Amino acid sequence: MTDANSDALYALLCGQGRWFFKQSEFFSVTFHEGGTGELIYIGDHMWIIGANIEWNRLPLSSTDVGHKPQHSTTKIIGTIKLEIRLLKSHAKSLSGRFEEFLNSMYFYEEAFQPRPLLITIERGLFAMDNEGMNVALMLERPHKMRAGRCGLRLCFDQSPYPSIESTKKEGPFGGNTGYLDLSKYTYAVGKEFLASAKYTATRNGSHASETRCATS
Repeated sequence: MTDANSDALYALLCGQGRWFFKQSEFFSVTFHEGGTGELIYIGDHMWIIGANIEWNRLPLSSTDVGHKPQHSTTKIIGTIKLEIRLLKSHAKSLSGRFEEFLNSMYFYEEAFQPRPLLITIERGLFAMDNEGMNVALMLERPHKMRAGRCGLRLCFDQSPYPSIESTKKEGPFGGNTGYLDLSKYTYAVGKEFLASAKYTATRNGSHASETRCATS
């Protein structure tokens, strides 16, 4: 990969704003130019993490293998590698909200250590499953979509969220929090999908079915 191509991929990574694991700002990752960003997971009125991140570009090696396309209509735009570090500081976009919570409540110190991430950027037609969980289902019949009704997806080789090993078993308010396995969140869709795709998706057995919505 040339430097020009690498620059274009990082520009795409940063230019989309939030990348969504679920269709909410509270389940997202953001990469800003200059090596900053945010990682957020807040659900069911329960703060899990809402932190600033720092990241640096890393060179790809011959052993780095990106995500393989799962459908013939998916296009791999490219693969990049970076080092990410989760900070304990409160995510800037959440200023004025949830500030009584600390990011260190649920995680051991190792969660805040730098680690490498391999990210493949895909273009295609994607939707999250009906629980909003890790695997973004790809809709069939893409030829029925209007030109430009495409989507973007990040495929991580490992979740940007802290590992289950670095998650405290006892939460800040008592009780077992061992079920908080955030390592399953390895796919995130770009806002191009959320803003442009005029459909909803539901799971029908092992397939994704499409419910068409009115288009302008």
